[in-house]
Amino acid sequence: MTERCFLIKAPLHSGKHLPLPQPIINHLRVLRLKEGDTIFLCDGDGKKARAQLRWIAGVPHAEIEEVIIHPPQPEVGVLIGWPKMPAAEAAARAATEVGASWIAFFQSKRSPIQAGPSPTKIRRLERIVEDATRQSERLWLPRLLFFTDLKAAITHLGHQHLIALDARCGEDLLPILQNISPPLTMVIGAEGGLAPEELSVIAQKGGKVARASLPVLRVETAAAVFSALPRLASPRLSGIVLG
Repeated sequence: MTERCFLIKAPLHSGKHLPLPQPIINHLRVLRLKEGDTIFLCDGDGKKARAQLRWIAGVPHAEIEEVIIHPPQPEVGVLIGWPKMPAAEAAARAATEVGASWIAFFQSKRSPIQAGPSPTKIRRLERIVEDATRQSERLWLPRLLFFTDLKAAITHLGHQHLIALDARCGEDLLPILQNISPPLTMVIGAEGGLAPEELSVIAQKGGKVARASLPVLRVETAAAVFSALPRLASPRLSGIVLG
């Protein structure tokens, strides 16, 4: 059968029998898998297990045969000025699908709603990231983070390369990417872009303001493009996008 990896939020150990959650059971039914078929599980933290499908007391289980631990991939994350919720959902989904190591939101000067996400919205975004990880069969579940402002985000993310994207000014993006090492954070503004004072914060922290040779992008499109582009542009950042 085609090697297909199912995300399961449980420890993976050889010889263990794991009851399968309903989303995986539903997928197995669609694929018409039967007892004894081989399936693959991943835990979102770099572990991938080969297992046999078993029914125990009428419940599908995975009998784990072997667990492989994959080394972390080069870290590329995206930091986004908090947009309207539909754009946040689309951005989180797209960035997950193309391999972002983390997806962080901050309350921007130009955020359309001057209030951070509610607990309900955070839970929804967490589900979207998990679903996108599952759909794209990633081995690593990206981190989802929220910050009150840009300075708080940069402080938390620590010492790493920062590139702020601006549609109208800054250095050419591709040469920067070709000469940079991970970890790397791509900073994207809300619908109105990054405010001048936010660009100044990036520069004060040693980051760069860059411009890509692209039209002006919506937040969700920018999240996908600038999460994937560093891995495609730089040998130092290349690696398994599923990582």
